[in-house]
Amino acid sequence: MSATDALGDAGSLTKRYLSALWVRGLLKLGLVVLFLGVGVSGLQFAGAPIDPETVDDPADLWSYAWLFAGAIGVYAAFRYLAATLEFVFVTSLRSRQVAMRRYVRDHLGAGLWLLLFRAAVAVGALAAVATAAALIIGTDPVAFEAAETQQGLAVGAVALLAGVGWFTVDTLTTGFVVPIMQHTRCGPLSGWRRFVRSMSTNPLAVVAFLLVAWIIGFALWLVLLGLGFAIGFFGVLVVVLLGSALTAIHPVLEPVVFVLILAGVIGYQYTLALIEAPVRSYVRYYALVVLGETDPELDLIAEYRTAITEAESTDAAEQSTDAVEEPAARQSDSDDSTDN
Repeated sequence: MSATDALGDAGSLTKRYLSALWVRGLLKLGLVVLFLGVGVSGLQFAGAPIDPETVDDPADLWSYAWLFAGAIGVYAAFRYLAATLEFVFVTSLRSRQVAMRRYVRDHLGAGLWLLLFRAAVAVGALAAVATAAALIIGTDPVAFEAAETQQGLAVGAVALLAGVGWFTVDTLTTGFVVPIMQHTRCGPLSGWRRFVRSMSTNPLAVVAFLLVAWIIGFALWLVLLGLGFAIGFFGVLVVVLLGSALTAIHPVLEPVVFVLILAGVIGYQYTLALIEAPVRSYVRYYALVVLGETDPELDLIAEYRTAITEAESTDAAEQSTDAVEEPAARQSDSDDSTDN
């Protein structure tokens, strides 16, 4: 199967999937996609710098430490939920329904293993950058301050390579390894071994998937950036005007303003998730089509692909029949005209 055929099949599968979900299922899918993207922004709050020298009371330092640990715990909980929902997403693509509680309950263990694997990959990428920096510049803080431009560029190049490698592993894990884990009930390492063994005969398909996923992802990012700017501008304007009006009525209404802001942020993120859901579904289906075409034992959507093939064959047969009947009809009209 060519890349064009795989893209076409992914489009047909996505269209039928969204039609089967209808409004209620699509709203649930938007919730899944919303939590898949939660966690990155929270890391910024968890990593807020605290200078111990500016803290006079040791009790305050312990308070900051507990606050930091709590932020890390919340972030880890969201990432665990996101890892579990990866399997919920794949199961939904296979069943064409979103049974949240049952799917989450069935994949809690797999989500934990996926979270640990992702954490190990992230730590490995950061360790590679730290090792390169130590070897190129040194471990002395004075050496870092006196680092030359060439040394900084070398460390930057290593960081770029580590980032690209990290992103590549994460993309392939999400697209191929997670479905393998879900289908064979194995861990991430076993899933990667099966992926490498199966796709070694079709490496160009893997490269094509990476290109498609990254190009579509970048295009989606641009679209969401524009929408986010427009929605955010009007949203902030409405919140400022409404908040000013409420606080002018009575200062006790300030908590209401906070609740409205929080609801607005959540609603904004959920709206973007609904827009993103069909695109994510398309990319995931494309990966499943490539995986099933390369290794029939890992064809998670065989019946859906067969239905698409049969539908295409029927359409082709009908078009062929219409093409044959049209000249025959013309010939019949010509004979009737000659008789007259």
